[in-house]
Amino acid sequence: MLQGLEDLAPTELATATANSQEKAPDLQYIPTIYTQDGTDTYLVGYYNNNPIVTLPIYIVKNSKIVVNETGFYELKLSAYGRTNESSNRSNWNDTTNNVSTTFTNIEWSTNSGWYKNSFRTVGVNQYATVNLQPFSNFSFENGKAIEIEFESEKVADDDDVIIRIGSASTGARIEITPDTATLYNNANTEVVHTNYKANERIKLCFILNRIPE
Repeated sequence: MLQGLEDLAPTELATATANSQEKAPDLQYIPTIYTQDGTDTYLVGYYNNNPIVTLPIYIVKNSKIVVNETGFYELKLSAYGRTNESSNRSNWNDTTNNVSTTFTNIEWSTNSGWYKNSFRTVGVNQYATVNLQPFSNFSFENGKAIEIEFESEKVADDDDVIIRIGSASTGARIEITPDTATLYNNANTEVVHTNYKANERIKLCFILNRIPE
């Protein structure tokens, strides 16, 4: 035992300091090569923007056919983006199907005309007429769907017909009031009737399917 060792000061050999480390980047897989049938398509794995692994992808074509929901429409009118200040405010047409709209007594104001991506009217003498008769010479061979979206406001009479799809108040038609929608057949008999609340935005779709006789 060495005498006086306890009196010696400790010697510092080194100092360790903890440094903050960056998070390692995620491994990304990005398709880089495409072909029509997909047999030459690859997923390449990148780390720090450097490719490190390549995986081949083999895609088998599906025979299912996806049909656009409006692929065979007879009429499609949208009020989106239209304003009373537009130079063509009174032209609301489906040029694809050669269907036009005639406006009657529209004032082109806040209460009469285009308002917030909608067509808005007030009073019994203001209306728009679309020159399409969806039930004229109608065949159920392929069926038919009629969809319309609307909103009633400050309703004074629940029996007012605000939308009529059909050429007259008798015969095959759809009549829409602030709180009801009814489908009539050629004999002026109710086929479908539904109720809803007035002063709310409503989206209706009537789907007419072919049935065996």
